Amino acid sequence: MEEPVIKPMIDMPHIAGLVQSMVRKALDAFVNRDADLARSVLASDDAVDSLRSACYHELVSFMEKDPQNIRQALDLLAVTRNLERIRGSFHKHRRRCFIPCERVSMCATAPK
Repeated sequence: MEEPVIKPMIDMPHIAGLVQSMVRKALDAFVNRDADLARSVLASDDAVDSLRSACYHELVSFMEKDPQNIRQALDLLAVTRNLERIRGSFHKHRRRCFIPCERVSMCATAPK
């Protein structure tokens, strides 16, 4: 970006880190058939939603205050949207992660 940043890049790296962690944990849970790890991924979901929502409202307010901020704010909104899509891809396929994990968990905890 050529112009000064309208919003400090605090939320974006945080959202990206959470999404990256969610994807990594989901893959690890699937590979290791770890139901507890698969369930723990969902804990980060609300945090990502909250940060994305706060970021959205803040960027909209920047656009309302000064129309010169619109282009940059739209670019930043696109970044948050793409991070959300990555996270959404996990949600779309999470049953594939949970079902094997649940089966392993049931087998591991079943009385002998």
